[in-house]
Amino acid sequence: ARALWFSMPPECDGRCWEEDVKHPLASCDLEVVEGAITPEEADDVVAAAEAHAAVHGWHSQRHIAYPTQDLPWTALPSVARVFDKLWGAMEESVRRRCGVRPIDRLTPNDIFAVKYTPEGQAGLDRHRDASTFSFNAALSDPTSYGGGGTRIWLDSAVRILREKYLRAELEGVVRDGTAPGASAEARGAATRAKDTLDRPAGTLDVDGYVVRPDRLLPEDGEAHKIAKGSVMVQGGRNVHEGMSTVSGTRYIVAGFVGLNRHCCALRYSGWRGVMALVRVTAMNSGQVAARDKFGEGVPLWDYVLYEEWRGIFRRIRWASLSLALLSLATYAAWHVATRLSPRFNLAAQRLFAGVAGYESSGLDCVRGLARKRRRAMQSVLPTKHSLDD
Repeated sequence: ARALWFSMPPECDGRCWEEDVKHPLASCDLEVVEGAITPEEADDVVAAAEAHAAVHGWHSQRHIAYPTQDLPWTALPSVARVFDKLWGAMEESVRRRCGVRPIDRLTPNDIFAVKYTPEGQAGLDRHRDASTFSFNAALSDPTSYGGGGTRIWLDSAVRILREKYLRAELEGVVRDGTAPGASAEARGAATRAKDTLDRPAGTLDVDGYVVRPDRLLPEDGEAHKIAKGSVMVQGGRNVHEGMSTVSGTRYIVAGFVGLNRHCCALRYSGWRGVMALVRVTAMNSGQVAARDKFGEGVPLWDYVLYEEWRGIFRRIRWASLSLALLSLATYAAWHVATRLSPRFNLAAQRLFAGVAGYESSGLDCVRGLARKRRRAMQSVLPTKHSLDD
């Protein structure tokens, strides 16, 4: 865990998890915390969100992969106390159940209020969250809307079913490879897949096999429609989807939670941070060679480290500019004061003369000793005339 500037704190265990969802604790099972907030507090969040949206509108492109119609919690400061209560309920749950230690730090990657309607966004496709933990709080009574709810496939259950899904995937490869007009490559893949399928049940090597969310069957998941004011807390690796709302309006608060994200900060990154700066700078330069070399292989965390570098450079630039302006202002003030005030000018001359005198006194002493040394040597050494005598 060698770092370029600082050693990692003990909670980092000598490494950083650049992708929160890959942390071992991201497989934590689901818990429903009943009554995390009161129904009145839930109504307060809805009212604050609608009041803000009436003026500024709802956001729809804050998330790249799975966008929602939402508002970030920072846009709703009047109900910050409600978000604090939800955060406290989430933190108590994961620290009690998921192996989070007292020294570990939980950070809010994103918290936002979401609105689902049949006319707008009715639901959300199944996915894994890009966080170590996540939570989902109900702001609407289940009887106030039709459909809706959240279906969850726990990672612990999906891992048990990996061979089932691997066999289904291989059967698809066989079908594609034996279809009329299949390419030679597809036929070869089908032959290898068939050989694997011929193995007895329970003997397939599924280590490292990750089931794609879109392949999961609804019957292997569990649908939840929780009470107003309750919150679901789970690991980010659990696949889930927002089931379509067919009538009414469904409001929720969703949150993504990171674990020890400070361990990946630039101050602990060592040469990893330097390479991030090089890669992103090369990509931003638009050079074809850089794009060909890195392509899509630039880790997303490189851009986070790059932004930290930019912050450092901005601070250096502002410090240099401030120092230059301060020096200029000091010189201008001194120049004006010495011109307008003869007394100040005289005092300044005496001050500089005194400083110069102190600095030169040492040199004068050395020069005097050297002169005395030369005189003494000249009186001792014989001269040309004395040798002739």
